[in-house]
This record gives sequence, C-alpha cells and structure tokens, in this order.
Amino acid sequence: MLLVTGGTGFIGTPLVESLLRQGKQVRLLCRDPARVRKRVHLEAVRGDLLDPASLAAACKGVDQVIHLAALISYTHGREQLFQVNVEGTRNLLAAAQAAKVKRIVFASSVAVYGHVTSRVDEQGPLRPDTPYGESKLLAEREILASGIPAVALRIGPVYGEGSQIFASILKMLERGFPVPRVQTNISLVHVSDVVQAFLLALRKGEGPYNIAGDTMPFLDMAALFCKELGIPLKVRPPWLVFSAAKLMGKGHLVRTLTINRDYDCSRAGRELGFAPTARTGSMVTQMVASYKAHPPERRPD
Repeated sequence: MLLVTGGTGFIGTPLVESLLRQGKQVRLLCRDPARVRKRVHLEAVRGDLLDPASLAAACKGVDQVIHLAALISYTHGREQLFQVNVEGTRNLLAAAQAAKVKRIVFASSVAVYGHVTSRVDEQGPLRPDTPYGESKLLAEREILASGIPAVALRIGPVYGEGSQIFASILKMLERGFPVPRVQTNISLVHVSDVVQAFLLALRKGEGPYNIAGDTMPFLDMAALFCKELGIPLKVRPPWLVFSAAKLMGKGHLVRTLTINRDYDCSRAGRELGFAPTARTGSMVTQMVASYKAHPPERRPD
C-alpha cells in the first residue's frame, strides 16, 4: 500500500492517475474523502498533517509514502508555514516510523537554495531567503534524518495546464502588467516531468535530487508567454515593476519568478534515470490554450 499526501493537488492529481495506471494500491490522505472519485485500487481517508491520530490510522499497512502536502506560499507568516510544513512533516514521520514504512519520497523545493548566481547541484550552499524556503529545508532535513530510506526531490517552479500560479501570471500579463528588465535565468519544469521523477524515486535513489527543466533567460520565457497570449511584451525598469507588483500584493510572486535559477539535474539523471521529456514551447502553448479556454474567474487579485 502506498500513502499519498496532497494527492488531490496540481501535482498530486496526475501523479495518482499514473500510480493507478501502474496498478498500485493507493491511499489518499485528504480532508474531504467524499470529494474523491471512487476508483479501483484507490482508497481515500480523512486526515490532516496536524492530526497525529489520523496520520497513525492512515499509515497502517503502508509500505511507501509520497509526501506532497504542504503550504506553498510566499505571503503566509513564518509560524503558519512552519506549523504545516515542519510540524506536519514531523507528525507524518512519527506515524510512518511506528508503521515501519519502508520508503518516503518527499516534495522538497529549489527554494532551499534561495537566490543562486550560477548553476547549482545538490552540494551547493543551502541559503533559503524566504520563510517558505526555510520551512522546506527543515522538513527535508527531518525526512532525510528519519532513519527511513528517503528521497527529497528539490523541485523547480512547476508549470502546466491547471496551474493556479501560472494562471495568475498569465492574467497579469493579459491585463498589461509589464515584466522587469532583468538578466536572470529561469528553469521551469513541466508537471508531467515531476510525475516522472516521483515514479522513479519510488524504486531507487536516496537523498536530495534537483528536479528542473530547461534553463532559459527570463525575458525569453516572458516573451513566449506573451506570444501565446497574442499580446506585446512590455519590459520596464525593475524598480518600477517591483513597486507596482508590491502595490498589487504580487511582490513576492514577481520576485520569486525573476530571481536567477539554474539547477544541475545530472545526479537525478544518473541515479534515478530522470530525463525531462516535455518541450517547453509546446507545453507553454498547451497551458496558454487551456487558460484561454477556461480563464480564471474575473475577480480582483
């Protein structure tokens, strides 16, 4: 039996579908099991990372755990982030240890590196510069020190159809919001390649692995988004864009997208067999087409 936390989210939904296609017996930990469609080999149980009793019940008879559930935010306070991402992970680990779980695959983040000045591998300095990054680093350390064989996937920004974050970005661009004139790189990873990484990590590997896609100049990526939206790319001085974003309550989002990103994934290739297959251009085309067909609610951000 395989337990998945966060299995109804943007990454979790296609991951669970892939696991079921492989014939895996999957148990989902979720707050509302009634909302999960009943499927062969799929069991949904009520639980929460902050409820140790529910975690103990969810881990009974489980051999492997995929831990996706987390508070992903650059605006929530440190206390709330640490409560969910760190204390919640500790609660899950205690239940997994009691149930003698044999393997854990954890969704960590490249946020553990903070801003990087050059290509960074898993041995690079860990200098998270946000409370979110700090919480993911502490949770990762708890996982890897638990005594249970574990993999921590340090995942780059994930894009694809259904991404709420990128829907928000596309909405901003569509409304004419400019991008900053920066000389940074960006490394996005498609959700299908993240799913691939999890499936591989269930079978082999141990420790941290970078999971990212192609690296390209940020302005090239912004131009690609605007091209697919059918709008001109507006580039303005960074100070102006960051000030406007802050006034809109989007300062953290714009900053996160525009810091330099360049991640070496060769270790994941060697040890896991990870090889991204998504082509950025065609996947962005699909994502923007889906956004146009199903635009987010037209409400103030």
